[in-house]
Parts: sequence; structure tokens; C-alpha cells
Amino acid sequence: KYVIAHCPFGQCHYSSVETLAAIYHHLLARPFTFRYCHGKCFLDESNLGKGKGQENNKHRRWQNDYAPDAGPYATSSTIRTRNSNQTTSMLVSLRDIENHEKKFIPGPYKLGPSHFMMLTGASITGDYHQPDILWFQIFALGVDKVIGTGKEKSRRNKCEFQANHSTNMIHSNSHNASEEEDHFPFKTWEQMEQELLSCQIGNRTAPLKLVPSNGVDPNTNRLLQVWRCLLHGTREIDEEDEEQNKASLLSDLDFERFREPGNNHIVGQDDLALPIHILHHKGHHRISNNGTTTEKITTIYLPIMEPNVGINRIRSKRSRSSPHLIPPKEPFLHLRYDMTLCVLSHANGILRLNEFIKYHQDVLGIDHIHVAVRSTGISHSNAEEERVLRATNHILQSEIDQGKVTLSTIWDDSLGIHCQDGDVPKATFYQDCLYRAKSTSEFMGTWDLDEFLVIFNKNDNQTRGNKKPKLADMLRQIDHPKCPDWSFVTMASSRAGRNELINKNKNYLVETGSVFEDFPVRDKLTDLTWQKSVSRTKNIFLNSFHIPGAALKHGQTNMMHAARMHPQDGECAFYLDEDKAIMVHFNHRAPVQEPIPNELHLMLQRDYNDDD
Repeated sequence: KYVIAHCPFGQCHYSSVETLAAIYHHLLARPFTFRYCHGKCFLDESNLGKGKGQENNKHRRWQNDYAPDAGPYATSSTIRTRNSNQTTSMLVSLRDIENHEKKFIPGPYKLGPSHFMMLTGASITGDYHQPDILWFQIFALGVDKVIGTGKEKSRRNKCEFQANHSTNMIHSNSHNASEEEDHFPFKTWEQMEQELLSCQIGNRTAPLKLVPSNGVDPNTNRLLQVWRCLLHGTREIDEEDEEQNKASLLSDLDFERFREPGNNHIVGQDDLALPIHILHHKGHHRISNNGTTTEKITTIYLPIMEPNVGINRIRSKRSRSSPHLIPPKEPFLHLRYDMTLCVLSHANGILRLNEFIKYHQDVLGIDHIHVAVRSTGISHSNAEEERVLRATNHILQSEIDQGKVTLSTIWDDSLGIHCQDGDVPKATFYQDCLYRAKSTSEFMGTWDLDEFLVIFNKNDNQTRGNKKPKLADMLRQIDHPKCPDWSFVTMASSRAGRNELINKNKNYLVETGSVFEDFPVRDKLTDLTWQKSVSRTKNIFLNSFHIPGAALKHGQTNMMHAARMHPQDGECAFYLDEDKAIMVHFNHRAPVQEPIPNELHLMLQRDYNDDD
């Protein structure tokens, strides 16, 4: 890719972005404008013209088609009115940053003299429907619900602190900073709602907003804080923040580098990162107008090729032997899918994972599955998790190379928090998966490895399940007059039953290891115990186990207006009819009350041919 610049001495030159930035900006300190050429643009200097007055047809065609406000015909007013921020890069090379500075470590970060935020990760994501949008978000535990605060601590709390350097630091600081006997070093959700945080790039700042966490599913409400600020583009904003959001934090130059396609990759860009400062404005609360003092909580370096750090960071390993399938330096923000499915591996490692992925991709047409890998042991050590990661990368190497599967870890023991309840690790991954999917996917689903979605074709007069419709197409064809731009749909669940063939000598169930073969029947009756949902990524801000939360009504775009919705309401959230789709749950213990043939078992029998 080349750019064309207006030079103060009347000539046009073309070169790379880096050359222009170095020569014109740093050496001459003169203003210039640029436009990316779409495709290759080879310019002959003899055709460029020697000044504004020369009319050159060949160059004028290029100028009109690709660069209407650049080149020798650009007026001085055009150049003066362009925001200098749009041509300034704030990216830095990670090679120049000390390891202890550039590596994000999940854990407690100071919030004022006596409190902390328990940060778990951060990311930069785009918007599937608006390509000029970039968001930055940080993730923090909603500690008052996870651990409990002060006198609220009880056996009902989901997690507990373990002794390590981070937690010792917390208690040491808290003891010195407060004389209260029951002082707790983390603020409640209601207190955090009144705090003022911001993100800063260079000398430009924007507010970090705490995303609403209100839904009907109590498993995930307020378990995790998501703070977001807008880096680039325009969105509906609150009136109080109108002045702060008039200009993008991120320059157009850096924005294009985040989205640079892999096959036009600029050499030396793979180690570039964007440093973002997280600021806390002390002495100021949203309910008052008192004066403020500002302190930096931390600086997070986000690599432009994979702007994702923390406990759920991407751990997929692409094969060196398959670089032609996906460019090895393909930026994450350049990826596009119809749908992403968020799923956790079981504690037994990769058992049945391959069958689950093959079915949902090959039969339902879900083109991307994001898997969180957990360890096989009860202690959930990082060493055990690494073993499972290696095995999972190996068995799913083909799907990873093709961009169909992404792997993450689910927890990090260095956080110093041990969770007996699995809700917290699951909730942290589900939120990370949702916000990543906002960049890449139109739809997002969340269910478990022992759940298989079955969709039906109304025009099929034979056994249900004979057809293989694409899930994304079915979702797009839903006609829901009450809310055309619906937020999510929910499917009822049916329990599948085991094969009852018993080996009398050893008294165990004969299994093949395939859920299609080992569960030939399912319950005719459905229920909502294991209901699962599919969401429009742009309308949901809280991912959950069964029913999403923080959803937007039709026509709304501001995330701060996200509200609780229940599919029973039937408006922007509703249940799918059972003749369209159901969730088949392969529960090992639950009995089948009214058995009918399992469509998945029938499909296996129909598709398998002994002659092949």
C-alpha cells in the first residue's frame, strides 16, 4: 500500500506510511494528508505534476477515485482543517518496553489510598456492524458478590483469597490505611458506580463507563465489572459526556493499522502495541461536582495483532506447516464470522470435544467456536491447564489453522483467588467471549459440551432433523414484528437417554464414546431447566449461562440503556417454537420420562453407510 502526500514545495511524492511519518512529520515538521490506496497503486513520477496549476489527466483520475482531498490539487484549507491527531501514531514497539511493564498481570490494582480493583483482563474490540468503531474495555471482579465485603462474608461466597504476594499486599495496605475493624479493600458495586475512571492515549482522555449488569440469570449478575471507553468512531453518548467524545482517542493512522489485512501486512508491525493509561479521578463522584485529583491505576499495552490480555487471553497455536490457510499475522479485528459459539471444555479434558465441534460446524454451520480450556485436576493448577492446552491445540489443529476454533484459558491461579464455585471462572470467560464476538460475529451462542442444538426444517415432512439448515440463516429469517431488531432468542431443553444395553457380567453400560450412538432416545417433554440462548452481539452486554442480560430494545444503541429482559415477555427476547429448535442435553443421570427417538441418533444412522 502507498500513500500520496501534499508537500509544501508543490510536488507530490509517494512512499510508505512510515517514510512519510519520518520525513515530513519529524524532519520537516510540515502538515501533510494521506489516503490509503485500495489495492496496489503504482505511480510514475513523470505523471505526478509539478504544482497545483498543472492539469494531469492520469493523476486526476487517481485523485478523484481514491484521494479526493490529497495530492497536488489539495487546497491549503483542506490541509489546515484536518485534525493533527488523525495522523499521529501512538503505537510503540514492545521490544522497547521492559518486560515488567508490558506484561499485564491479573490481580489487585490500587484505587485510591485504601481500596483496590481486582483486574482480570483487558481488550480492544470492534463492532461487527460498524467498521469504523473501536472500543477498549477492562474486566474486573465484582468482588462484593464474589468474595463478600466486611460483615457480608459468609459460606455462600463463591471464592476465597489464598495467601500470595498480591493478597498480602492488599491486606497490608488496607490495615495501614484504615482503622475500621471490618475494613474491606474492595468497593461494592454501588460504590463503583459512583467512581470516575477514564482511559488515556497520549494527551487525550475519554470516560470509562461501567456497563450495566442486570439480567434474570442470578449466576452472572454483578460477578464481573466491564468498563468500556470509545477509542474510535461515533456512537450514541450521554449528554454529560458529549464534549469528551467529540474527537476519537485513536488516530485514523493507528486505526488503519489495527485493521490492516494480513496479506498487505507492513513489515515490522507485528510487535507494535497501543499503550492505554487507566486513570482514577479521586475526590470526584458522579453525584457531585467537587474538584478532582487524578492518579494512574496502570498502563496496559495491547498488541495490535491480538489486543487481548489477562486470564482469558488467546492461547491458540497455529501450525507452522499451514501458513497458507490463514496468514500467520492476520489481525484479529479483520476476522468476520456469522456466529461464534462460546463453550467450556469439561474437567475430563478433551473427551467428546471433537464430536461437539464437528457437529456444530459441519451440521449447523457455526463458523467459529471459542473454547475455554480448563485443567483436568481438582486443584486446577496452571501446569495441568498447560497440558490440556497442548492436547487441545493438537487435536483441533486443523480447525485452529482455518480460523474455525479459538482457544483460551479459563482461570489464572496467580490471581490469588480460589473458587469452589465454577460460576466465577465461567462468567469471566463468557464476558470475554461476548466482547470479542462483538468485533467478529453477528450472532453468539453459549452452551456446554453436553448440549447439542437441533434445528428443524418446517418444509421437511419426514423425520425431524433430516435437513441441515444453517443456524445463522434461520436466525436472520425470524419474523418478529414486536421487535424486528431483537436481542436474543432462547431454546427449551430436552434430556437425552443412554443406551440401555447392559453387560450382565460386568454390570456397566456399553458405550462407544459418541453421544450420537450412546443416547438413542430423548425425552418428548421439554423444560427450561437447561434452556440456552443465541444473541445478537450488538444488542447484548452481559453473557450468561442460560439467559443473557443487559439487552437493548429495538432502535437503541447506547449500552448504558441496556436493561433486564426475559424471553417470556416475548418482545425483544422470546422463546423459539419447538418445531424450529430445541437443545438436547446429554445428562448422564437424569431419567427419560417419555422416550422418543433422538434426532441426532437417527441422523447418525441415516448418514452412515456400511458400503463406504
